[in-house]
This record gives sequence, C-alpha cells and structure tokens, in this order.
Amino acid sequence: MAATVTISRDGFGVPHIAAPTDEAAVFGFMYARAEDEFAYIEQSLMTSLGRLSETMGEPAVGWDRFVRSLEVPQTARREYEQSSPKLRALCDAGADALNFYLHNNPGVEPALLSHFEPWWFHAQELGFNVYMGLQAAQAVGEIDTDDLPGIATPVDGSNAWAIAPSRTTGGNAMLFVNPHIPLPAVYEAHLTSDEGWNFYGSTSYGRGLMPLLGHNARLGWSLTVNYLDIADTYRVRFDNIADPLAYRYDGGWRRATEWTDTIGVKLDDGTIDVRELRFVKTHHGPVVGTNGGSHLALRVSKMYESGLLRQWYEMSRAQSLAEFKAAIASRALCFHNILYADADGNIFYLYNGAIPRRSDRFDWSKPVDGSDPATEWDGYYEIDELPQVLNPPCGYIQNCNSDPFVTSADGNPRRAHFPEPMIGTDGRNARVKMSHSILARGEPFDFESWSAAAFDTYIYAADEFAPRIEKGWRRLLGREPERAEKLREPVAALAAWDRRSAVDSIATTLFMLCYEVSLSEIWSGALTDEKCVSNLETIIAALEASFGRWDVAWGEVNRHQRPGPDPANPFSDERESLPTAGAHGSAGIVFTFLARAQNTKLRYGFHGHSYASVVEFSDPPRAGSIVPYGQSRDPASPHFADQMALYAAGEFKPVHFTAAAVRENAGRVYRPGE
Repeated sequence: MAATVTISRDGFGVPHIAAPTDEAAVFGFMYARAEDEFAYIEQSLMTSLGRLSETMGEPAVGWDRFVRSLEVPQTARREYEQSSPKLRALCDAGADALNFYLHNNPGVEPALLSHFEPWWFHAQELGFNVYMGLQAAQAVGEIDTDDLPGIATPVDGSNAWAIAPSRTTGGNAMLFVNPHIPLPAVYEAHLTSDEGWNFYGSTSYGRGLMPLLGHNARLGWSLTVNYLDIADTYRVRFDNIADPLAYRYDGGWRRATEWTDTIGVKLDDGTIDVRELRFVKTHHGPVVGTNGGSHLALRVSKMYESGLLRQWYEMSRAQSLAEFKAAIASRALCFHNILYADADGNIFYLYNGAIPRRSDRFDWSKPVDGSDPATEWDGYYEIDELPQVLNPPCGYIQNCNSDPFVTSADGNPRRAHFPEPMIGTDGRNARVKMSHSILARGEPFDFESWSAAAFDTYIYAADEFAPRIEKGWRRLLGREPERAEKLREPVAALAAWDRRSAVDSIATTLFMLCYEVSLSEIWSGALTDEKCVSNLETIIAALEASFGRWDVAWGEVNRHQRPGPDPANPFSDERESLPTAGAHGSAGIVFTFLARAQNTKLRYGFHGHSYASVVEFSDPPRAGSIVPYGQSRDPASPHFADQMALYAAGEFKPVHFTAAAVRENAGRVYRPGE
C-alpha cells in the first residue's frame, strides 16, 4: 500500500495525500501524522483503551477503571467486527500505517504500544460517549474529573458561522470553522483518492482516521459543543440475600452481569503492578458508584451502538445537503451543534445529538429509580425532530455554544415547539452578540473581508462593562476624591478606547484583566459598579508590582509561545514569544485567545482559536487556514512553529485544494517509508 501513496508536504508541512483508494489515503494520512505526532497518537489510544495507568501510574487508575466499566475495548472490537468491509479496510490501513512507521523508524520508542490494532480507532471515537458519561457521573459526585488525566475542563466555547450567497460579493456560500480547544491539540491534512474522496480539514487530540471537520469540493461543516442531557444515572438496589447480583425491577428482580478485567499500574520503581478489577452492570448500564444507600448505574447515549467512524467517513464523502443529512441521521455523534454550507448555496444548522425520549414525570438531573420501568428511555429523537435552521431569509447562521433559538436573525426554531428534556443547558453569551453584529452587516462579504472577520478584535462585552467602570469611578470621585484621583488616567484611557483589542493598546490590558477578575461576579449577576472600580484598582496594583507601571500595552503582557516539554513549567519569560491581540472569548471577541501566567510574569495562550479556517464554496473552493504553532511536534522540525507569526497577527495561510495547486506548492514529495 505504501508504494501506491504519495505524500506532498506544502510550504507549511501540511500533508496532502494522494492515493488510488480511500484506505490507501488513510494509510498515507496516518503515516504522515505518525511522522509529526506519533507520541500524541499513542497517548490518545492509551486514553481510549483505558491503559493510561501503565505509563502514568496511580493518578490514571480512576480513568482506566471508568473506561473499562463502560466496556470501551469490548464495544470497539465488536464495532470493528460488525463494520462494513470498507470501514474495516480503513481501520486496517490506519493500523498498518502506524506499524509500518515503527518498522521504518526503529529509533522511535513507544511509551507502551509497540503494535497497533485496527479496532482501536473505534475506541477513540467512543471517547465522545465516555466524556458525556463522565459528566453525568461527576454531576452526582461519583467521579472528580480534575483528578483524571486526558480530560480537558472546558474553559471557553467555539465559533461557527455560515453565510448564504445573498451576503457575498461572489454569490457563493461561505463557512467559518473555529473550534476552541487547547492550542496544541489540532492536526491539519488533506486526503484525496481516485475513488472520489477529497477532504481538507483538521482533527484533534491525536484522534481520527481522517480530519473530522473541514470541507470537500462541494460542502463543509464545523462543530461547536452543545450541552445536552444524554446520560442518566439510576438508583439500583441489590438487596436479595439469596442472590447478591439480583436487583429490584418492576416489582420483581433482574440479575446483573459481573466480570473482571485487569489493568497494569506503573509503580515508582518502573515495574508494573497488575490489578484485577471487578465490574457489575445492570440493563441500565455499569454500576459506577453509590448514592444514598443505593448503587448507581450509568446509561449513556449510543455507548454500545456508536457507529461514529462510519458517520465521519460518510460526512466527508457527502456531495449534497441530502447526502450530508443522511450521513448524520444516525446521530452517532452524540452531541455537538453542526453548522454547514455548500456549493449549492445552502446553509444549515442542527442542534445535533442522540437525545433520549424520556418520561416527563422524573427529574432527570438527579438519579432516578432504576426499579421503575417508566424511567426507561423510549429510543432517541430523530434528526427531523431536533431544532434546526435551513436557509433563513437573513442569509446567515451562527452558533457559539448558544441555544438553538438565536441561531439567526430570523427563521429560528421556537422554544415552545420542543419538549423540555430535549434542550440542554446551552446559554447565551457575548460571542452570540458579536456574531450577530458582524454577520448582519449591510455590506456583502468577499473572501478577504470574511477572512478578516474570522480574527476580528472588537470586544463586545466592553460596550456594557467599560461604561460601568467609569460610572463607578465618578461615584467614587464624589465620595473618596483622593482615592479616585489615582485612577483618573486609567479611567480616561478606557473612556477614549475604541474597544478593539490591539497589541499596542493599554486600555485593552486594563479592561481585559479587570474583566477576567470580575468573571465570577458577572456570571452570578453580583457585579456592581463599585466592584468594577475596586477590581480595576486590584489590576493596577498587580501591573505596578510586576512591571513598575500601570500603562502596560496588551501585547507586552499577552504572549504567544509554544509550550515547552516540562508540564510543570511549560512557558518561560526567557524564551521567545510573540505579542497577540486575541483575548478571552467570553468577552465577546472573535479572536479567542485564553492566556494565563504560569510561574511567569507574562501571560501565555493555552486555549482558544485552536484551528481556524475560512471557506468560499466557489468552483473550486477557496480557503485559508491556520493552526497556532505548526504541523510537527518535533522541536527540530522546520514546521514546529512556522505558523506562529501568522497566527499571532491574525492571518491565514492559503489552503491548496486542487491537484494543480498541491503540485505547484509542494515541498517534499515522497512515499511512506522513503
């Protein structure tokens, strides 16, 4: 297979895979990824299989136990065996590529996995379900995600926009793809085959046999997290003296299944302690803890019937809205909003998820009585029953982790038309205001203005909160003039500010640091004008203590740096970094760049615009993209940090999509193993 695949690296090291078959394209993709991020792929697979404790030791035992309790390895193996021959061939190719990479690179020492199995890729996709189950278990106090490696606590959301041809100068729909996850987590690639596959986009967290969001020649999509209730816990009573595995159900008894599994735990001396774990599951799901004298069983949507690998593949090969809807109809992607645009001019939003049909008699936010048959799920809502928007009259759709009822300026679904259990805890945030303000502009977008909007730096929360600082200061001036006088210049700087984040802006520093300090009070509704002022005083004191002055430009303190290898001290003021205009997305800025000090004086980005792509569905499509650092995780690679300057400046690199463009912009061209 390697002899049939061509990998063309463009000037930024992005691999463009050309192959005769789809499985050969997967082979090339996985081989290229292994060259760039083998250790990250291996870690993702260890996490998915519940084998982290073999390298991380005791801290990972809780996570491995949870993964094994949900029978992820067994389910993944079964999914692989029951898949179509084509899907099995894709998985086989992915495993073959990783094994071939190790064969050709004997100097690479895996942390644990020296041979890769094709069914492991199904385990990776079950991670979505595991994550939602984890949230349910955490909600009832059974598992603390802070103690589990590999779980990233969400700190901000994502942006996704689409506009119709009526809002563009070229008469083509456009898409903005912008997930917000940890900055180092993304990988970009382009897969083509003689079977008609032609998909460009990104994957993340070391996952996937293919990019999981992006575009082909006809259509594309982006994802944002929604907050659905797709996992429940059930109180189960095991009080049958004659049979410890019998539990109460519908006035009688059912019998649980018991099994054992083993995990290896790395000890301080490097040896492996093999431990046997006992698990019990009811028909609801595995027992994951106790609550109020009862055992708790966990049920998660699609946990044992995922099919997500098949769905990703069918989405990437779809050529029309009808084919795309058919691909997502299984709801194997058990949560996430989907925003879509295509070359036919359609724009489409779906509040997507595998949402169970439940009785409205129960409070599903708490454990329910597992002995009551009325608590059983009655299947899942079909895709046509979910909130969605297709081609609204205003010509745009957006989602920034908001509820589905503010998707567009018109044509939105109505809350009253959907049952209460269907809608999650999705709220509304300043990024929603920001999106509507930008997308509703009267002037049509061309590709350049669409690209500029994707890095827009207006801070919409400042419209409300900057005047409150000045209002609180004027009250203080009348009450404590001497104290207020010390703030006159900073308040004047904020009053004169254009409310755009900029690297040379002192007002941006004052506002953003004050805003971040005030976030908990903003979210709770407890922020007063007086507290705004006292928070500003706190920020000024901190700046003077660190820099010897308060008038510090945003780019001086807000920096972009690739993290170093030391997890305890990944950033350093002694290493090179770049000034960056991005800021906390909750303030309503498009260019989302969450930064913090970590044993440093300066703040360094760690989350936000992890991948950004803009697409115009012309023929052929025109696109630009950027990742925060570069394609390779190897510090010796020229592509370790070669996108940083563009990213920090809010600019895109061109996407080479046609075969001619790939040839014209190719650097190294080779076959796997060469």
